[in-house]
Amino acid sequence: MEHTEGNGTNTELILWRRSTVEARAGIRRSMIYQLMATGSFPKPVRLGPKAVAWVASEVLEWISARVAESRSAEGAAVAQTASAEGRRRVAIKKARASGASPFGVGTRS
Repeated sequence: MEHTEGNGTNTELILWRRSTVEARAGIRRSMIYQLMATGSFPKPVRLGPKAVAWVASEVLEWISARVAESRSAEGAAVAQTASAEGRRRVAIKKARASGASPFGVGTRS
């Protein structure tokens, strides 16, 4: 089955059953349905009265978005940690320059 993308190119439309979605996305059935209920995961296509499948490209897009989100969150956490570390080092240098303990206990001898 071919599908025309918004940019006019034809791509093969691939459908994945739930077990494949679970394996590829790394989440179990209950989480898939919880995320779908909040609109955070692609909805399946009904194949018959008791069968559904997900469009593979939509699931892959969801996975890519989670990776990008994770990477940007990691970058923000690293920047925040680096900033806190820099402030700590400045405080220690100031404390040492004044002769006080950088840890607020006692004085230097």
